[in-house]
Amino acid sequence: MKGSIKIEWLGDNKKEMELRNPLFAWSRILRLRFVLSSIIAVLLGVSMVYYETSLVNFSYTILILTGVVFLHLSIDLLNDYWDYVKGIDKITRRTKFSGGTGVLPRGLLKAKHVYVVGLVFLVLGSLIGIYFIILRGPIVGLVLGVAVFSVYTYSNKLVYHGLGETFVAVKGALIVFGTYFVLTNSLEINPLYNGIIIGILSSCVLYVTSFPDFDADKSKGRKTLVISLGKERALKLYPILLISPYILIVLGILFNQIVSYSVICFISTPYLLKAIKAIKKASPEDLLVAMGSTLVLARITGTMLIVSYLLAAHPPLNLTNL
Repeated sequence: MKGSIKIEWLGDNKKEMELRNPLFAWSRILRLRFVLSSIIAVLLGVSMVYYETSLVNFSYTILILTGVVFLHLSIDLLNDYWDYVKGIDKITRRTKFSGGTGVLPRGLLKAKHVYVVGLVFLVLGSLIGIYFIILRGPIVGLVLGVAVFSVYTYSNKLVYHGLGETFVAVKGALIVFGTYFVLTNSLEINPLYNGIIIGILSSCVLYVTSFPDFDADKSKGRKTLVISLGKERALKLYPILLISPYILIVLGILFNQIVSYSVICFISTPYLLKAIKAIKKASPEDLLVAMGSTLVLARITGTMLIVSYLLAAHPPLNLTNL
């Protein structure tokens, strides 16, 4: 049909449909399934608070979740905007897990609209953060300041200086730490330690999904960790990065930074083995397996870390205690 726009569904290149509803384009560019990583980080902080106090402020929890989701949506929208403006999304080979959403290159939405909505989410998330600054003081201000600066500069500055993976790891750590601090008004090491595990898991996802974008990113001056290392060394480093959260879990249990129930996190090891096996071959098909396995591994491990604190809590979780 003349004037119609056809798009390919990510994950199945044979399926196409005409886009008639702009809400579909917005739902696609928001990448809601990837917001789960930030939600897991918040809920881990909440579960740690419940484990230690048997009480959680429900209204604060909802506000924290909302603010963190707003900031996450902001960074994803701004990432699509800057990748489109700099021409990266026009030359990437999109897969189910990498290469952007394809919304802007296909003209399904206007770039300036995506940019404005990204800024709106950034402002909304910041306003919630400011409320907690008033409530809890300058420590929240420091966390929020790092978050806002990183969100706005991630796609047009940080990733061009090799700091993308570092930012993602720091983001996870700060979300868990910040959530715990806001709910308890207490500074502790173990929320930061747990947050580092969550951050590394997310960083592993970003790391492996940057392999298919290697040539496109490099041609536009982007400097991911994979580009900095080179493909050969990056492939060798990948299993080490993927194993590191498990090592931290074991050390955390031994040094009382994590509850012993966290051994249930090892339920995700089949995906670890599957990802490592796939990355050794490094073909396009195997990279898809590695990316998918890493994503599932990160979600399962993070979720089990949350469950471990709820299992260790006394009394057990009861919604009336929230």
